[in-house]
Amino acid sequence: MKKALTKNRKIGIAVFLTGVVLITALLSVRVQQISITGNEYYSQDELESLLFPGRMDRSPLVIWVRQKLGKKPAIPFVEKYTVNLTGLTSAEVLLYEKSMIGYVEFMGSYLYFDKDGMIVESASERYGTLPKVTGLDFDYAVLHQTLPVKEPGVFAEILQISQYLEGKEIVWGEETVPLGELLDQIGFSSDGEIICGFGEIKVKLGGKEFLEGKLREMKDILPQLYGRAGTLYLDTYDENEADPSYIFK
Repeated sequence: MKKALTKNRKIGIAVFLTGVVLITALLSVRVQQISITGNEYYSQDELESLLFPGRMDRSPLVIWVRQKLGKKPAIPFVEKYTVNLTGLTSAEVLLYEKSMIGYVEFMGSYLYFDKDGMIVESASERYGTLPKVTGLDFDYAVLHQTLPVKEPGVFAEILQISQYLEGKEIVWGEETVPLGELLDQIGFSSDGEIICGFGEIKVKLGGKEFLEGKLREMKDILPQLYGRAGTLYLDTYDENEADPSYIFK
């Protein structure tokens, strides 16, 4: 009996030591190859620094435990994400970003809002390529509530612009770039006129009437304005005019 207990004890110690060795080995391994899909607002490097801020965060054992326990670091602008190990030194990340169409600056913060004008995120710095929206009239803002603007119809106009630009590309200099990434500002004047900003180029669209037609003209004309600075006036757009001309100055 005593010999049997001694033998079982030795086996137990051997199993324990083997487990310690395996855990130590796993903790020393680091995930190096990371594939990320679903990111629009963040770059690959930005996400890697947020998901794996420290050396131990790249341990496959730490990654696996966090996935099982649901103890993952929260990431601004990301609704949810999963990290799946595809090997001891490789992993793939699938994330779902929050749906946002623009941001406003308010009291030193960047407030990002969705298609309905609801503030879905507040940040101390600007992320991604979403356009800054100016000219909205509101006195206060609360996270996860709709921006209390006096003209709520502006959100439908911002959404229309965003949806039109989505997936469209233009030749910009010697490169072909997404049109949405060039747009850095959408402004609203006190009389309801819309102005889109592309760096040094402003496009005056006028009111919301015939907005899609104006956006088509904007897409066609912008490549010709590369390297220039000024304002393109599309507020004179007339859908019935066969051969329109516009002023740029």
